[in-house]
Amino acid sequence: MANAIGAAIAAVSGQIDRIYHVGDSGRDALLARAQDEARAEAERAGADPARTEIVELEELPLAYLTTPSVRVRVKAAGPLLS
Repeated sequence: MANAIGAAIAAVSGQIDRIYHVGDSGRDALLARAQDEARAEAERAGADPARTEIVELEELPLAYLTTPSVRVRVKAAGPLLS
């Protein structure tokens, strides 16, 4: 019974793991875009859009590429939409 209750109240999540080129818009804009994409993934999985939040954010600069780039991993989670 406890497993069923835990599954019923668990958060729904979505995550992205992508490489972004910094470009003219800058670092803040690409991080905002990555967070929006992670929220959208969580919402597609059934999370309540009004209560979905970013729970993990990792940014790794990639020095070996010819253009300024970063690998960004973001996880968003929220309660199941009822």
